[in-house]
Amino acid sequence: MKKTISLILFLILVGCTGIIPGQSKETINLPDVHEGTTAIEMEYINGMPPSEVFENQLFEIGLELHNSGATDILNGIYNIALNEQYITMQDEKMNRFNIKGKSMYEPLGGKQIIQLKARTGQLGELIKKQSTTIIANACYEYATYATIITCMDTNQLKKETKVCTIQMQTPSGGQGGPVGVTSVETKILPHENENLVKPTYIIEIQNLGKGQIIDPGLVYDACTGRSIGKENYDIVQVNAMLSNDVLNCEPAKLKQKENKIVCELTQGLSKSAGNYQTPLILELNYGYIQTLPKTIQINKKAY
Repeated sequence: MKKTISLILFLILVGCTGIIPGQSKETINLPDVHEGTTAIEMEYINGMPPSEVFENQLFEIGLELHNSGATDILNGIYNIALNEQYITMQDEKMNRFNIKGKSMYEPLGGKQIIQLKARTGQLGELIKKQSTTIIANACYEYATYATIITCMDTNQLKKETKVCTIQMQTPSGGQGGPVGVTSVETKILPHENENLVKPTYIIEIQNLGKGQIIDPGLVYDACTGRSIGKENYDIVQVNAMLSNDVLNCEPAKLKQKENKIVCELTQGLSKSAGNYQTPLILELNYGYIQTLPKTIQINKKAY
């Protein structure tokens, strides 16, 4: 995990500064891919499906999936839900997709076009027109990576010129995914060992997108219509490091009003460590489900 987060931190720092360590300090103006509050952006291709179709007519459903977040999607699932009394799919209504996220080499993220054939059914003799809704679902595992520069002060009562002051951090604009860190509060708490302190972070995370968060291990079940239980919604798995030290975080279950978790350096930090700035590196793992409905009208043929 340390190697993974260290590489992520390197990429974030390069993205933010535009400077690659060991090279001249010329500004390269690389994009910061770890910003924004979206992952999959989904839309119907114009006229696919059409707003109106005749009964017993073959037509196409076209979707564009755009990964505008900073994480690659592997084995995502799309699923088309419809009322089979009026429309039947001619192609498989569910399949998997892989789409790369934003990177220094692909700053806009990857896209995938999906085209599926469907057919309307026969309307009853007395029915001249019938409205029905097609719903496209995209389900996938995702991760948000955030690096927050925090202030450490292991002896706050010591009178000296401070490098930094401990204060609430409130990052805005997201970190390249629909779930993001919105505030970090630092507390330096007493430790069982009187020579140590226990750095503790109260971290607020929120669903900044328009989809539904689920346990990342249940994405397939949720997208195929299986019941996963209310307890498996709004689950975010959190990994955190303070510089190179792994923090202990309580399991995160988002709530509508207060979405806070607590991460602490259980082994403690020496009181002699002093006052300095240090990165808090966060990895949020979650499943995400998005839906896109479109209502079409089926018209009876005039003979």
